Amino acid sequence: MSNSIEFAPLATSDPMDEEPITTKPTPRPKRNTLSARVERLTDAAISGLGPVLITIAFVLLSTTIFCFFTVFLPFHYQWKAGEGLFGNWAYILNVIWSWYLVWGIIGNYYFAVRTPPGAVLDGVASTGDAMFQDVLQEMETYTELPPTCKRCHLPKPERTHHCSVCKRCVLKYDHHCPWIHNCVGFYNHRYFVMFLTYLSTACVYFVLMGAGPFMLAADMDSENTWPYWLDQSIVAFSEVLAVAIGIAVGGMACWHWYLTLTAQTTLEQYNNAYIKKVCKKRGEKFTNMYDFGVIGNLQDFFNVGPRGHYPWYTALLPLRIPPIGNGKRFERSGRGYVLDFGEEDEDMPILALQIKAELENVTELIPADADHTWHFKVQCTKCRDIDSNLITFNAIDKAEMGSGRGESNLVMRCKFCKCEISADFASKPIPYNIENNDRFATIVTIECRGLELVGFEPREGWKAKGAESGTVFEEIDLTDGEWVDYDEKSEMPVGISKIEAKFVKVK
Repeated sequence: MSNSIEFAPLATSDPMDEEPITTKPTPRPKRNTLSARVERLTDAAISGLGPVLITIAFVLLSTTIFCFFTVFLPFHYQWKAGEGLFGNWAYILNVIWSWYLVWGIIGNYYFAVRTPPGAVLDGVASTGDAMFQDVLQEMETYTELPPTCKRCHLPKPERTHHCSVCKRCVLKYDHHCPWIHNCVGFYNHRYFVMFLTYLSTACVYFVLMGAGPFMLAADMDSENTWPYWLDQSIVAFSEVLAVAIGIAVGGMACWHWYLTLTAQTTLEQYNNAYIKKVCKKRGEKFTNMYDFGVIGNLQDFFNVGPRGHYPWYTALLPLRIPPIGNGKRFERSGRGYVLDFGEEDEDMPILALQIKAELENVTELIPADADHTWHFKVQCTKCRDIDSNLITFNAIDKAEMGSGRGESNLVMRCKFCKCEISADFASKPIPYNIENNDRFATIVTIECRGLELVGFEPREGWKAKGAESGTVFEEIDLTDGEWVDYDEKSEMPVGISKIEAKFVKVK
């Protein structure tokens, strides 16, 4: 089941976000649904595998490097005594090139593993125990109140996302990589990309240099003597491994170079791809607000050239070079596309949530409390994006809308077109009675501004009454789509099943 989100003032579109900090928050209880448990187990497994995968990577790299310098290179080039440097130029160039690749692989891999990707509060957020005064000091650096991460309760700058494996918000988050036991983020992104680049290049070189020794090992029989100390099986394994890694890592390297040249992260690319489709349908052009062209993007990424602080050649060396800025604010090209949808913004339809269910010996199905949390799927009416997460809000809590337009039960921003959308409960909940069995009936109405409700999940927090006995059944959980119990007073089984929902426009 998708993660839900509770909204508060100045909420934005990111899941599990957006509550301004007013005091040191109390940790929220963990969800105990099956999907939540599977998610936590998966994250724990990925985190636990990190050191194991790093060890495996070290062993494989060491084996292939040793194989190259003891078998592959001597197979093609050997030092010719008495011919001097000029007579051995091919051998010297290949040795220099080989060690340069090794340096690039090991150096960038080490930096990718050991460099923290960047946290909102360096040295504080990573411990999971940020002091309140540190949070306030961080907030003072912003001219506008930033959104707040619901999971770690810290300010959330632009391009920052929460990593469920590392349990922290990461600046300019790209993804979590188990092979480096680290997130790929603002401070170590260049090392990760260059590690992929050097490794894929080395694999191509390794495969070409190893073709001859591999064929020799395959053609060897008992009558011939293998001329190298390293066993034939290891040589064959190294060649096959280089082919496999070259294909996998090469594809990943190409993908990350595309993202680098277009000034995107992996997450941003998915968002931008959707906006491009919307713009194409409208006959308009989308441009990424962080895109300064191929040359400008390379300068920003590697901190080189006129836009950076280091010479161009440093991009090709595995040196510890910091990126431009602090990872919390980014220069914008001024060409970012903003979707404009005109007067449609003022449309404020009222939607009736109707459900149909099969009630067995119970009636008056209704939320148990006035602050019942409702779970909806939300679609922006402007760009037509459907949020991938369940959006939650209730009829009691209010959030301030932008530009002083008042308060609403739900205030959020669409993650794609960034417009503010909101909703309010227009009526109190209406009980669903047994007389409506297998028929749709309205249980609540909601006024929407800039959004449509396109999905509903009942989840927990409902109550019903025995149809014959009047016994009240509280804390009914409909997460699995059904509920069963036994009415001791009437001595009859009771239950709710076959729940369906739809939305009807009533205004």
